[in-house]
Amino acid sequence: MKYWPILFLFALPSSALGFVADAYCFISGGEAKGLEFRSYYDREIEWSGAVVKYENASTVIPLILKSRHVEILDPDRPYEVTRTWWEVVGGRFTGEYTMTSQGAMIYNFSYKNYRSRKVTHFSMDPNFDPAAHATCPFQKH
Repeated sequence: MKYWPILFLFALPSSALGFVADAYCFISGGEAKGLEFRSYYDREIEWSGAVVKYENASTVIPLILKSRHVEILDPDRPYEVTRTWWEVVGGRFTGEYTMTSQGAMIYNFSYKNYRSRKVTHFSMDPNFDPAAHATCPFQKH
């Protein structure tokens, strides 16, 4: 029973662990490839991370928060927040994802591959309803 501590963690409510997860579904314009993005934050230790899973992929790609920039555009409106995450594959930083949002609106989500320098822009998947789906509609269940 060497796995009981891990099972115990999954039995706790997420509020007891202090992490929050946000899930978004994106599609790229030209390639029409889907991407599921989930971010996590632990309030107690102030840790933030995320994962992405591409359409038809069997594994997730871990992301580490690189930077977070907050700008107050109008004191009567939500702050504009730009977050950048490093993509980690094989123990190396291979690219980065950038998301710019203001309140619940996401204005930019893009990926930059470090090797090719190619930037891919994504938009919100209009078929994703977070209340109705646990995962993105294009993911295999």
